[in-house]
Amino acid sequence: MVSKDIRQARSPISSLSRVVEGRGLSISWLAGDGSDRCYFRMSDSGLNKSWVLMQLGDEDRKALESSQYDWVVLRGILEKAGIRVPQLHHILPKYGEIVIEDCDDNMFEQEIKKLHKEKNQRLIEEVYQKAFAVIARMLKIRKSKRELWCERSFDKNKLSSELHFFVEKYLRNYLQLILTKHENSLLYEDIEKLSKFLASRPQFFVHRDFHSRNIMLGEDELIVIDFQDARLGPCAYDVVSLCYDSYVPLTLDFRQNLMKEAQYFLSKTVDPILDQELTITAEAMLLQRQLKALGSFAFLTLEKQRGDFLQYRHSAFETLSGAFDKRWPFLSGLMLEKIQNTR
Repeated sequence: MVSKDIRQARSPISSLSRVVEGRGLSISWLAGDGSDRCYFRMSDSGLNKSWVLMQLGDEDRKALESSQYDWVVLRGILEKAGIRVPQLHHILPKYGEIVIEDCDDNMFEQEIKKLHKEKNQRLIEEVYQKAFAVIARMLKIRKSKRELWCERSFDKNKLSSELHFFVEKYLRNYLQLILTKHENSLLYEDIEKLSKFLASRPQFFVHRDFHSRNIMLGEDELIVIDFQDARLGPCAYDVVSLCYDSYVPLTLDFRQNLMKEAQYFLSKTVDPILDQELTITAEAMLLQRQLKALGSFAFLTLEKQRGDFLQYRHSAFETLSGAFDKRWPFLSGLMLEKIQNTR
């Protein structure tokens, strides 16, 4: 792991100063995320302004150099759909960096935690209603063969690969859970069934990581970030990701009520068919999404050493209470019981 104090911008400060027309620019390390990206805040005390410098990993850097970086393309698509995203100030392809708007540090997560501590359920619901409106705009984005996000999807292979990721990173590497040959057979059979079912449903624009750490609070609107992996997927994906987000301390009952509110709102504002479609897919999507999240928590904690993400596993398991489904009985039943007994 690279320590914070030696992280630095690749671009010379003289170049960055010219880009933002700064007078006395200072740069401080902000954070990394679950990927190979990291962020810096560039401040100019003379101008009383600040910007964020997004530094890309090697693979994304190559895409930026060839003018094919997903973040830049998808930012334009979301903005066109009326969704607030960070402003793009300047691209520095030579250094694999992008200067974007500084959206401050007020995350959706922090706001929900504050309101939860204050026991202000009404305001929590109001904040979530704003997020449901964002999801509605994303679901309205029309598919086009020319668009980047339509070239990739949560097909059966993608969905099953995420569940295999859970098996490897969480069951084996973290829990070191040993299954019998028969249990392994049941596990992989259920993974295929669940993935095939979700992949068979109608597909929409999916942010893919729409949770409380990827939504910022502006003065009077929500700002969506980390959208570069958007793709086609089930309509329940982003709704489940938001309502059953492990980063916020909400009760299961409250989450379920949020899910009902989202379903009603989306069926009224996007398409009536979403009422039926969310009813059909939500529980299956929740199981797939949370198992994948558990794999990510283990991977980010043990291998990437990004912090203690495993602390959120308890919240993830709480959301899977009552997840049993006879269509994939081992994955949603006995396996969860084994995990509960092991952890």
